[in-house]
Amino acid sequence: MKKILFLILSCFTFTNVSAQDHVISGKIKGMMDGEVLMGYYYGNKQYVKDTVEATNESFEFISASKFDKGMYFILLPDQQYFQIV
Repeated sequence: MKKILFLILSCFTFTNVSAQDHVISGKIKGMMDGEVLMGYYYGNKQYVKDTVEATNESFEFISASKFDKGMYFILLPDQQYFQIV
């Protein structure tokens, strides 16, 4: 009985932690599949923060903690980009 209770509480805890993820996602009509980069600016330089694979015209960046404040850029597989704050 204790094992079953522990298992149930463990599942609840893991589900609760995963529900706190922070997500930046997008869907762009006509976007080809491939690698999408998310980067940030520091001074006059650009740095890559994360990469994901785009599929079916969509992408999703997931972080366990909040994204830092600032300006980010999203670089698409066809080398086009846009900025987000």
